[in-house]
Parts: sequence; structure tokens; C-alpha cells
Amino acid sequence: MPVAGQMNPGRSRRADGNGNGNGVAMEDAEAELRRRRDRAKESQRAFRQRQSNSAQKLKHDHEQLKRLVGEIVDAARVHDPAQLSVAITKAAKAVGLDTTCLTPSDTPTDTPFPEGPMNTNLGVDWQITDSPGAVASENIIHKPQNWSPLSSLDSEAALVQQTQTQTRSGRMSPRFDYGVWIDPDRFLKNFEPPIDIAPYLGRGEYTIAGHIAWACLDLGYTYLQDIMEQRALTPIFNTTTASLTPEQDSEADYPRSLPPNSGARRLFDLALRHSMPLHDLDYIIAMVEARIEFRRLGYMRRDNPGADAVKRELLQGRVFEDHRKRGVRMDQWWSAMDIERYIERTMGVYEFASFQAALRARQEAHTNLLMPLAHSLAQRAICFGDGPRWRADHVAMFARTWISMVRNNKETRC
Repeated sequence: MPVAGQMNPGRSRRADGNGNGNGVAMEDAEAELRRRRDRAKESQRAFRQRQSNSAQKLKHDHEQLKRLVGEIVDAARVHDPAQLSVAITKAAKAVGLDTTCLTPSDTPTDTPFPEGPMNTNLGVDWQITDSPGAVASENIIHKPQNWSPLSSLDSEAALVQQTQTQTRSGRMSPRFDYGVWIDPDRFLKNFEPPIDIAPYLGRGEYTIAGHIAWACLDLGYTYLQDIMEQRALTPIFNTTTASLTPEQDSEADYPRSLPPNSGARRLFDLALRHSMPLHDLDYIIAMVEARIEFRRLGYMRRDNPGADAVKRELLQGRVFEDHRKRGVRMDQWWSAMDIERYIERTMGVYEFASFQAALRARQEAHTNLLMPLAHSLAQRAICFGDGPRWRADHVAMFARTWISMVRNNKETRC
């Protein structure tokens, strides 16, 4: 047992050995730290240099652009076409634009007519040449030998009108790169999807909710067309409708005009009769038609009343208010998206995701398995102005039965 104050020689040697090792490690760590600091300083220095160079280049480009724009403004102020053309060309080259289209014919000229023959598409070959004995600024129009004043009076008037127009425009033959409307009806089209079908467009079309929603719209559109055809053929619509109130019109005319067992009659009784604002069949069919058109073409015609988003929101508000007064709870009526969420909760996340992915991949077995549910729900859909809806308790029963069928199907089993 060593006396207190005395140090064990073996332990001292081990301590010295460990101390030397720790000292070397510390020196290596400090050296690595210095190298990292040096690299960081160099990186920061290079970054500041790049920033400075970029700022200088940006300032130079800005000054050059101001100078080029100033030249264009000066040329336009003095009405010098040649100077303006040169300034525009310089500016285009400076910013890297293609200047091949800036041909001499693109710039206004002092001469009212170019030299050489001109084709006027009037059936007569006119030629404009300079007269050697006339003033240099005047031109003479030489007519062909078979020219007749009486027979070509209209042609000559058209020629004068055309040459005056060309003189004012400074161009003799318009090109296709200006003055042409590629799609003149573009501003008559609405490319914004209706909010009630937006979840069912694109990738959303090939989902459980998408298949259900579009099955309802397709079936409803077919039945609505039958209603309109029956309406056109029924005398009561052309004689007594104008003298009836909306209540009398909905209660008397529509049921009597539609065959009792027809799909159109069932559609009206189930989907539309429940709320008075939905009895405007002209607007309802226009609204469904606009949505099917958007699905097929990617736009709606603006002149279609069914494309008016404000009018649809007003219709939805009136229907909801009508049901609120009757004490109907809207949370008890599910949309196609609500049905899809219920199926996801019932099936489970992984099973639902697998089935949904198969639908998006348009696998025939999964699609064929879903369509009976979609068609069955389409026959029972009720319109609320924001798309089809179903009683929550009824559709939950349908969904559970369908899920059991999916799980027992060998072709779609994962």
C-alpha cells in the first residue's frame, strides 16, 4: 500500500503515455480547425468577390440599357425612321434577341411605292414604274393592253384603296408574324374550372370520388336531355306554362309531361323536385353541359349560362337555405369526396391507397369493380347546387357492402 503523497511509478508512466497521445490528438485537431477556418475565409473572400463582380456587371448592363432606350426615345422624338431602326437593332443585339426579322422592309420608307411589279390579286396585272420624264417623286401606273375603263372601274378603285392603305402602313405585303389572331375565340372561353368539379379533374378523375361524380353527371345529362326533348314535344309547355306560377309549373306540368316509369321522371322526382330553385331545367342542363364540356375540352364557353360561377353559387345558397328552413342537416348528406373519405377510413390506409393507385393507373379490373357502385349511386343522387349528394346512412351501407366485395375479389386482392 503506497504512502499518501507518494505516486505509483507504473501509474505515472501510464499517465505520461496517455498525456503524450492526448497532446498529439489536440495538435491535430487544432491544425484541422485552422485549415477549416482558412478554407472558410477563402470561401467568404471568393463569395464577396463574385458578389462584387455581379454588382459591377449588373450596373454596367443597366447603364447600357438606359443608353439604348435613350437612343430609341431620341429617334422616335425626331421622327427619324432610319435612326429608329438602327437604335432598335442595337438594343435587340445588346439583349441577345434575334435580329434577322428586322429586314429593311420593316422600316418605313420615304417613297410611297416600292419599285418593281406588284400583285394586287384583282385579276389584272398592274405595274408601277418610275416615269423618266416626270418628277422623281411621282409615279405612273401602266395598265395592260386589254384594260377597259368600264370593266375595270371597280378594280381600279380597289387598287387605289389598297395602295393608300399600304402607303399609310409602310408595308406592301403583310407577313404572318403580325396582325394575325391565332385563336380569335380565346376570350370567349373560360379556362377556370368550376369549383364543384375541380377535385374530379386531371388525376382526380380516375379516383373513387371522380368515378362516382362523373357517373352521376353523365347519367344526369342523359336524363336531362330526355326531359328537354319531352318538354319540346308536350303541348302543355307551349300553352299553359306562361300562365302558371312557378309552384304550379313544377307541381303540375313536369309530372304530367314525363312518362311515369321513365328515367327522366325518376331523375326529376328524386334529384330536383325537393327544392324549388332546381326546377329551372334550362339552367340545370346548361350547368351540367358546361361541366361535361370542360372535362372534354379543358374550357367552357362563356356564353353558356351554366359557366357562370356566381349564378351557381347563388343557386347553391338558395337550395341550402331552403333545406335549412326545413331543418335538414347538411352534414347528413355526403358528397363524392365524403364517400371516398369514408371508404378510406373503412378500408384502411394501405388497402385504400393500393386500390386508388390502381384506379389512377387505369387498371381494368379495379375500374370494373368500382363502376357498379358508381352507377348504383348515380341512380340515387340528389342535386344540391354544388354537385350530387347522398344520405350518409344509406351510402355508408352501400360502401360497406362494396368493400366486402372488393376484399373477396381475387383479381384485386393485394
